[in-house]
Amino acid sequence: MSWKRKDFSRASVGFETRFRSRVEIYGDSRVVISQALCRFVCRAPHLASLIGEIRALGTVDTLIYLHTILRASNSAADGLCNWIMDSFPPSDLTLSGTCWPCPPLYASAQSPVILLELPHTAPPILPDLLAHVAATWSLVLRDLRQVAHLVRARFVQLSDDRPSHPPVTRVRPHSRIFTSAASLPSWFDTPANRSCCVRGRTRCVPRAVFDALQSAASRVGVPFPVDSVFLAAGPGPHVVPATDLHIMDALVADCRFGIPATLALFRGQTATDPRPNKALRPWLYRVHLASYPNLDLLCAIAQTGLIPPWKNPSTRRGSRPTPANYPGARTGAGLVVDKPLADYYKGRAIIATMKAFERDPTFQSSAFALVPKKGKPLHLDGRIIHDLSAPDGLSVNAQTASEASPDATWDPFVSIARRICELRRRYPGYTIYAMIADIAEAFHHVPVHADHASAFGGRLPCSSHGIVSGMAVFGWTSSPGFFAVFGKSVRHYLRTGQSMVLGHMEPFWSFHWVDDIVFVEVDVDDRLQKAEKRLRDGAKLVFGSDGWHEGKFTTWSRVFHAVGIDWNIPDEYITVPQRKIDKLRSVLAETLGKAFLSRKRLDSVIGVLRHVISSIPITKPFIQRLTAVQNRCRSLASAGAPMTEFLRKDLQWWQTLVFQTEFAGMPMNLFDHTKAFDEIWLVTVARNTICITSMKLQERLLLKQRSQARDRNDLAYAVSCVTDMWGPSLSTEGTWCHVVIHGERWITELIDKMNCKSPEGQQALRRCALSQARHRLHFTTRVIRQRVEQTSKCDIHGDINTNYRCVQQAASDASVWRKSETNSSRPQCPLGHSEVTAGTSSSGKPSATTSDSPCGLTNCPGQDKHGWSDCS
Repeated sequence: MSWKRKDFSRASVGFETRFRSRVEIYGDSRVVISQALCRFVCRAPHLASLIGEIRALGTVDTLIYLHTILRASNSAADGLCNWIMDSFPPSDLTLSGTCWPCPPLYASAQSPVILLELPHTAPPILPDLLAHVAATWSLVLRDLRQVAHLVRARFVQLSDDRPSHPPVTRVRPHSRIFTSAASLPSWFDTPANRSCCVRGRTRCVPRAVFDALQSAASRVGVPFPVDSVFLAAGPGPHVVPATDLHIMDALVADCRFGIPATLALFRGQTATDPRPNKALRPWLYRVHLASYPNLDLLCAIAQTGLIPPWKNPSTRRGSRPTPANYPGARTGAGLVVDKPLADYYKGRAIIATMKAFERDPTFQSSAFALVPKKGKPLHLDGRIIHDLSAPDGLSVNAQTASEASPDATWDPFVSIARRICELRRRYPGYTIYAMIADIAEAFHHVPVHADHASAFGGRLPCSSHGIVSGMAVFGWTSSPGFFAVFGKSVRHYLRTGQSMVLGHMEPFWSFHWVDDIVFVEVDVDDRLQKAEKRLRDGAKLVFGSDGWHEGKFTTWSRVFHAVGIDWNIPDEYITVPQRKIDKLRSVLAETLGKAFLSRKRLDSVIGVLRHVISSIPITKPFIQRLTAVQNRCRSLASAGAPMTEFLRKDLQWWQTLVFQTEFAGMPMNLFDHTKAFDEIWLVTVARNTICITSMKLQERLLLKQRSQARDRNDLAYAVSCVTDMWGPSLSTEGTWCHVVIHGERWITELIDKMNCKSPEGQQALRRCALSQARHRLHFTTRVIRQRVEQTSKCDIHGDINTNYRCVQQAASDASVWRKSETNSSRPQCPLGHSEVTAGTSSSGKPSATTSDSPCGLTNCPGQDKHGWSDCS
């Protein structure tokens, strides 16, 4: 009802000249209509004259009836925006900042529903700021949290609350910096006590474990030669210790011990100390990681070991006969024997003959494979793969409910570039350095409960001996998730620390990707030393001293290699190494030549593509179809999938991208998306209509859905449309436009994942991604946890000229996207109105709208009471 003065005058003249009968006027603002009917006081300076004109219409012979339509809006939003637009705050009360004004003396204000009525002839009331605030503040305080982010985005420029510092001029910085953190003692150092000395010879077990093994050997009647049993590992490649094997074989074969009790005995687990890994200290976790979200799970794993999420624990059985190792494992048999035995000497695994292991029906032997590592021959070096995905349907991974595993997502690679750009802005002239760290033997620190370790067995090549690992082995589908519980606890400890920088307390920042850690800090005072000390303490707190490997930690440097990418801080660019690109080209070429894609081939293709996705985020929608096929093969336990025409086109698209794109010297500012936003879109779905509202451009797009269900195809198409239409207006030369999209969870998930199950929906997302790149738009999402459908339609009285765009979907075939149309006689407004009428005929029926726009967009002359143009 709060039209502009000119539009309202034109409308009032029309009422007087055209209508001589009963007229019904419907509106959605109960406050405005109640003011017009003299039920409420009108103290808003922008509304007073208009309310007076509405009241004056009652003196003519036209019978005018005003009605309010109940809406699902937040009336506090109306009151809040009325106050913003109608009041002129004093100098000490400003709206420019992150602190929203909330005077305490208004907190107990009364509701506007109990205000006194005014007579018809009451003169206009002068602006009274306090009275206006008092009339609405009680409602505002109750619901401000639901709408504050949208209202603030409309009226208040977001400012970074972290301090910025004046530029400085410094001498040429050093390429590397060494601090004294390495020489400082740590509170979390653990002694290396996995050994003892018996009769002058070093053993591979503690003295208590040595005595327990001697007692157990006596119980099962096996000889225990004290001088030669359980000796520490010597130099050179490891070989199977025959004496140890004989004792372990007898214990595993005895029904009183078996695999679980033998492993628990070898790891030193007792009733008073059941920890399988003595370097993990849950009592320290509860003190120093008290606010860590997964603290209980972390302490439980440290106390007794992880319990795998089996699909059906009671029926789990090992496959028989046990599979043979792959040819590569036999070629490099020395390596495949040496590395598992290294875990045995560290107390993480047990050895025995395959015959003894196979007596346990739950024993599962998975084949070993050896793959090349950095181009070296297999007989010199390689990477051991424990293939827990074979045989199909009976493998360890097939029996694991991977969806029940902990979350294994990590920080995006581009966050390193954003951190560097942020420090460059906040500390101009200061030198920025990075430190790279790596958790030694990452997954090996995570113990498996002794009762479930029988699932992680294997046959040592060229022998009849086997090994059972008591840790989360590499190749198990749940290993990344359970390691993430430990890795993210290190991240939590690092990020909760802080130090003083130029008079301000600054928290430490760290990047984590599985076992890789990157610290990026500015060289101010002793910041680098304290950051490095925090990093060392964090790794030792969670994993013990064994988790810290000095050779895997670099010094503070300005040019470094991390997560497979080369980073150059002085020149502010990143480079994907050429060997990665060459590997991607060869994998794509080999894959395109195959008629059937095995699961291993799919895993390989998707794995090598992730580096490109990290560098070019808009490529995400072009990998979703490959990922969907991969997930389907896993869920159905199938060997692979045939090469379809869709997959072939996707791979050809990727091959074209790799051959035509330069991945060397990409500027870091391509990924510099600051927290401050440039634009906000509100996406709502109601009454078979998708509505996307632009807060900056003050435009809306309406898309009529084909059904009442949550149609992700229509949503993908709508987002693609607004990206194409609004992108040119939002693009800025040399920088990115940060667009925050608000919506329900299913809406934000679609935009975040850029994945739609149907081909037409995925095609729309691909067009949207390419349009994002063309117009340099960066999308982030915020979830509206409760439906606040009227938030964008606040009672704003400003003189706002807007172009209201309405698009209706007229496609009848779900597989074909047709041109949008707007020739609808009764368009529906998705934000809570039952209908919006564009015009009125002499018969009182709504008149049809017309559109001259060739693309189906309608420019509407009228505006609604919110300053937005009405749908026509």
